[in-house]
Amino acid sequence: MEGQKPQHKFKLLALGENRSCGLRLNDRVVCWGQNNFSLQESLRESSFATIEAKRNIFCGVLIQNRSLVCWGNEILDSNLIVFEKVRPGPYTSTCPYSDITPPVAGPALAPSSPPPAPEESTRPLDETGAPLEQGTRQQQQQHPQIEQAAPPVLEKRLSQLASMGNASHLEEFSLQLLLEATNNFSEDHKVGEGSFGSVYRSTLGDGREVAIKRAETSSTSSSAVESRRQEDKDNAFINELETLSRLHHKNLVRLLGFCEDCNERVLVYEYLSNGTLHNHLHKLQNSPLMSWPKRIKVALDAARGIEYLHEYAVPPIIHRDIKSSNILLDSSWTAKVSDFGLSLTGPEEEESHLSLSAAGTVGYMDPEYYRLQLLTTKSDVYSFGVVLLELLSGMKAIHKNENGVPRNVVDFAVPYIEQDEIHRVLDKRVPTPTPHEIEAVAYVGLLAADCVTFEGQDRPSMTEIVNNLERALALCSAQPTSLSRSTTESSK
Repeated sequence: MEGQKPQHKFKLLALGENRSCGLRLNDRVVCWGQNNFSLQESLRESSFATIEAKRNIFCGVLIQNRSLVCWGNEILDSNLIVFEKVRPGPYTSTCPYSDITPPVAGPALAPSSPPPAPEESTRPLDETGAPLEQGTRQQQQQHPQIEQAAPPVLEKRLSQLASMGNASHLEEFSLQLLLEATNNFSEDHKVGEGSFGSVYRSTLGDGREVAIKRAETSSTSSSAVESRRQEDKDNAFINELETLSRLHHKNLVRLLGFCEDCNERVLVYEYLSNGTLHNHLHKLQNSPLMSWPKRIKVALDAARGIEYLHEYAVPPIIHRDIKSSNILLDSSWTAKVSDFGLSLTGPEEEESHLSLSAAGTVGYMDPEYYRLQLLTTKSDVYSFGVVLLELLSGMKAIHKNENGVPRNVVDFAVPYIEQDEIHRVLDKRVPTPTPHEIEAVAYVGLLAADCVTFEGQDRPSMTEIVNNLERALALCSAQPTSLSRSTTESSK
């Protein structure tokens, strides 16, 4: 991505298409992106309460006068103020604020056919898709590019997906159908937890076996903490829907459809009958994954899924929550990456980065991301390295040592791997590796150590990881290949 790169911490990011803006801790905004995109000079000293993005358009609310300003194209750049004195709250048919005056009229887009009059239950949305309270109809007429009436945020996002052709293959399930399939989301059908809600297993009337993820809704508490928690879950739901609606790969879990009805938000996926990699490594007494070739094959499958996110998705995607419980296994033991609730659109170039409050799972989180707030695709690489160490050792990312003290698998395994003592790390439940297998396993250990290097720039890319795991798996099958640590470092 071209343009000014963020050099400070941000409390909020607005991510557009090939351009981004960040709200700094001092409430000032900075923008960067293709074609030297930057914030308008007249706004650089302004303080913002919040900012949002939709495609190439950015909007923010000014602290000093609560005006809504937008920028990102020639029309908006020449007439920044869209609404003056924006007040938070739901839409109402009358305006209770007599002090709201319309902004000075400026050039606007050619109006299209007028949208239908809003219902009491609908909320107007700005160009970012964020709900706003309207000022006056005169203000709307001066800015016809702002819709007069719009559906709720989720519905709007779904319509955007459909308009881009991304959701055309998704099925919209009725709530009644899902209630019947899960016996009113009973505990008997519950099989796990996801980033935004509980997961249920069920068989639909047509015989399809599915996994149903139901978004949790908080109580009617008005506390800021509850509101923020609910907002996070809503964002995770929309993230996963938007991400999986445009991704198609054999090593990514497949989204079949969704339900948005009566405040219920539900996603429906293919059901993967062999559960999570985490369960096979840490819970099940007897698992078919008790051989080194099978474990390396699972690692290779997952790596191919992540490589697709980083290298072939447009724009690229950073998963942010790679862990063994988010790697699922189907009936043929093919591994698939799941749970995209925390995923983000990544930078266009390897050296670019975003600055965000860290999110993920303790034990898997990239220390560079956690400590320095630097996020790149290499953050997923670190998390995947932890999964490799789990596969080799059979130990959880965070486990207790012989003295009962919590310990990270990285701190335990990497020193032995670096000393060429991989045998002290290996899971004792797996039969002793053959001569071919021990060489492959030792090589995977070195690869894992490279993945969890502290500095992201020193870690391999997912493409390099896929290539190296393919070599290791071939060696397990006694196919001639040459392995050395230099192989993993050849193209860093």
